[in-house]
Amino acid sequence: MCRRRGREEACLDPPRPPRGQRPAHTSPHRPARPPGTPEHLDLLIDQVDLREDLAAITVPTSVISTTLDQLFTPYHHRQLADTIPGAEYAELSTGHLPFVERPEEWCAILLDFLGNASA
Repeated sequence: MCRRRGREEACLDPPRPPRGQRPAHTSPHRPARPPGTPEHLDLLIDQVDLREDLAAITVPTSVISTTLDQLFTPYHHRQLADTIPGAEYAELSTGHLPFVERPEEWCAILLDFLGNASA
């Protein structure tokens, strides 16, 4: 998605189909999304853009990417990590709820991050 910021145009996301023409992403390997999800995502994507604020974050930050997430992909997580100064990046092979799907690995990543942040 490209957005104009003053005289500059920032393109951080790949092009997306227009609202209402986005695929449902259903297949035998991907369960159907709950009703209302596309509209909710349209609202978040089209009206909420905080990317300009990310570079101002000054606290230790951990971005944990969930590689099987159907809502936010590692591409989006990597954008966060690359934009927040000093952010750490980790990946878990889970869907949208890593703390439910793989709680031990989730906790290990967080404990390691917190141990490093307090050192």
